Amino acid sequence: MSGQLLDVPAALTDVRATYGGMQIGLGAYVLWLAWSVSGMRQALCLLVIMLGCVGSVRLVGAVFDGGVQALNFAAAGFELVAALLLWRVLRLQ
Repeated sequence: MSGQLLDVPAALTDVRATYGGMQIGLGAYVLWLAWSVSGMRQALCLLVIMLGCVGSVRLVGAVFDGGVQALNFAAAGFELVAALLLWRVLRLQ
């Protein structure tokens, strides 16, 4: 969907391991933090930073690289809105 052509199995494995592994690892860490009330604030902070950075870099990449795609804008919108909502939850605690 993003237009990446990963026609070599090693490239596909590398992308899957790198991005999938990072997301699974961060997700596991957030769940571990959220298991306790004291870790919930750290989990929310991590999610706000992560989603805010990923969404911002998507938009910056579209501007600098000229790769305007509906998929990237939709993903950036979701990530930035989620970061703002989580920031609000964090501020209410």
